Amino acid sequence: MEPNYTPLSDIDPMLDDVKVSARCISRWKSHPAGRPNEIWSLDMVLQDPQGNRVQATVRTKENINKFQLLIDEGSCYRTGNFGIGENGGKFPLLNHRFKIAFYKNTSVTRLPSFDNNVRGFKFEPFPNFASKRFTDTDVVDVIGTIVSITDPVPFNSSGVDQIRRNVVLEDPE
Repeated sequence: MEPNYTPLSDIDPMLDDVKVSARCISRWKSHPAGRPNEIWSLDMVLQDPQGNRVQATVRTKENINKFQLLIDEGSCYRTGNFGIGENGGKFPLLNHRFKIAFYKNTSVTRLPSFDNNVRGFKFEPFPNFASKRFTDTDVVDVIGTIVSITDPVPFNSSGVDQIRRNVVLEDPE
């Protein structure tokens, strides 16, 4: 019997027995500030067959070791028995209201690929990119030609000195 999957757009802490089918399109380890050799968490972006995305996090060292061996970027998985919490913080990666937390008993089973979009690209037409027809929290991709990149420009954000570079893109069409 084929399991019922919840689309990532519909996950909610109030739902029971949620199972999702999703591809891991990005995976990275987070570190505490100033301690690059200490792993704080294993984080992922998951994308379902409909293109919905959610961030997933693994916190404990034991679970990080377990899931970093099980989950590869570009592969599809059936996942269940996970927690769902608010996607808070000052700068959330995605605009999804919730995020997933993997626990000791979270089940992860590799599935056959459900599409050919291994990197999870969400292409926007160049005019939408140029006119900014999406929110600041959307993660989108565009195909263009880099025309120029500026030298580093210093700026201060929340009392922290940082640098940025401005990039000018040109529509290839």
